Amino acid sequence: MKRLAQCAVAVGAAAALTVGMAGAAHADAIVSNGFAYGGFISYGDDFYVEHYEGFASYIKWSTNYGRTGTCGATSYEMTCDENLAEGYRVTIRVCTAMSETFLNVRCSDPVSDTI
Repeated sequence: MKRLAQCAVAVGAAAALTVGMAGAAHADAIVSNGFAYGGFISYGDDFYVEHYEGFASYIKWSTNYGRTGTCGATSYEMTCDENLAEGYRVTIRVCTAMSETFLNVRCSDPVSDTI
């Protein structure tokens, strides 16, 4: 009986751990331009950018239902929380301004994913 109780506790703990990890966020789409990288995480509709060279970096995003936006213009890292409609597509690119004037901007190729 003691062994059965120990087994039940182990199974319950494993199930709780599995359920707890099921909602863990991971990047659905990742982009890089050589000066920064960024991505989109559908769980929470978050965009993020991490800048490491140049003046400032940002994520440009658009959906296939007409919404557009940016996240960033940061010289460090930034996360932006948006509320996007499920079941559509989002396209992202990371861009880096090489000077304060933002005249010389280098962007990654676009990457798309389902929201």
